[in-house]
Amino acid sequence: MVAGAANVGAAARAATAGNAAPPAATNFTVSVMDTYVPVIVEPSADAIEAKFPHKTLTKIEGEPTYNDFHLLREESFRNALSSKSPFGGGNHGHKGACTTPITYTIETGGAAWNVPATQGVFPTFPPGATDDEKRIVIAEFVRDETGIKTADVTINLLRNQLLEAVDEEYYMELYDDIFCCDRVSSSAFLDHILQSTMTH
Repeated sequence: MVAGAANVGAAARAATAGNAAPPAATNFTVSVMDTYVPVIVEPSADAIEAKFPHKTLTKIEGEPTYNDFHLLREESFRNALSSKSPFGGGNHGHKGACTTPITYTIETGGAAWNVPATQGVFPTFPPGATDDEKRIVIAEFVRDETGIKTADVTINLLRNQLLEAVDEEYYMELYDDIFCCDRVSSSAFLDHILQSTMTH
């Protein structure tokens, strides 16, 4: 009799286990903001250069003097300022590309010139962000990614102008066997020319 009761109890427990409620499902809410792919417009080099007040920099004939350097720097500065940028305080165009970091920070009252690395194709939303907060993140993402692309084009234009304005023999020390002068910043180039005028 005891054995029979035990068997009935075991069967009841088995039936209960078999009919146990499934685990509760976790609900995920997917917003249209989560699938939105921002469009980053490619900047036009021609459009950026068209805003340069100096389409070409004053050519330095022969060895640069300090006066040559001063004019070269001022013309490059004006061109850099004409290309707007959200970086470096947002009010000084790309002047940071032509200025040493410490000088730029002093001149701008504390801003630092820094072009960030690209975030990729999609922005990253903080956990639990609302649609309104995601819209703000997307707007900042588009602003920064557009700024990064514009900086790349502008910096190349500024550097190429400087290279064309000075005879090659006066900046050969900056030349790299692989990259030539493609990785020389405008600020480094101008500093090199300044130093050369002080040693002659």
